[in-house]
Amino acid sequence: MELDPGQVAGGTFVAGVAVGRLLAKDGIFARVLGPSADSVGNALQRWTDARIENATRVLENAAGKIADLDDGGRIPSRVAYHVLDEGSFCDDDVMVEYLGGVLASGRTTVTRDDRGAKWVQVVTQLSAYDVRLHYLFYASARRALIRSGRRYNWRVRPDVPELAFIALPYSDVVEAMEFNESEMERGNDLVGESVWTLVRHDLIDHNFFLTSEADFQRQTTRFLNSPSGVVRVTPSVNGIRLFLNALGRGALPIDAFDDPEADLNVDGEFPRSEAYIGEDLPELVQGD
Repeated sequence: MELDPGQVAGGTFVAGVAVGRLLAKDGIFARVLGPSADSVGNALQRWTDARIENATRVLENAAGKIADLDDGGRIPSRVAYHVLDEGSFCDDDVMVEYLGGVLASGRTTVTRDDRGAKWVQVVTQLSAYDVRLHYLFYASARRALIRSGRRYNWRVRPDVPELAFIALPYSDVVEAMEFNESEMERGNDLVGESVWTLVRHDLIDHNFFLTSEADFQRQTTRFLNSPSGVVRVTPSVNGIRLFLNALGRGALPIDAFDDPEADLNVDGEFPRSEAYIGEDLPELVQGD
């Protein structure tokens, strides 16, 4: 059922044409947020048209990741408001993807379950560059792991072999960042800053490097043909959890990350790179 602009959503009258459009969108506002639509709807009255349009993109993204909008679930107000508030200033597609996923993952039938709030905080502390790089690392790693057939106990760091790292050609990383001409002039600095940000937030393991092909081979004794250089990263528990939340699958255990049976869609239009598992790379023999 479609509501007319200016009608009620969750029992709250919200004025303004832009807000009305958001509430009228196939009833999606109240269906996604559940009872939280009341309090969040009140807050939206102060927003501009542009912010409402951006928030609508996040809301629609979340709706597409919720299997059943009529399951009686709800998104806690503190999760819903902060996601939409941040999303209202955001027009980067990957950032919208993450916020929409966190919103969808925050949907619950347990009143006090507001775990999504911490993931909102994590995402809002990252730049659009950081989020894009995080997605690139984890989506590429997921594909490489499924292709390889290897599975690791990511929950227990000592159980993860040293060669369980992911190696990506640096040229692929730069291309996936989709830098414009101005950004490209400082592309190395932007990538390096984002890598360090992900480390600081424990979204990749601290054992990483961005180096030349020759140095990569010297440090790992593995061969990878990448004249542009190599980015080596290892997934972390927090990084995997954020990735699952961004896909709207926050309820899944982290084991789903490298489970070929898990329903994780990482084959969309977002950044990707060829990636290799360290254990799958050819070992250099002495004298090479």
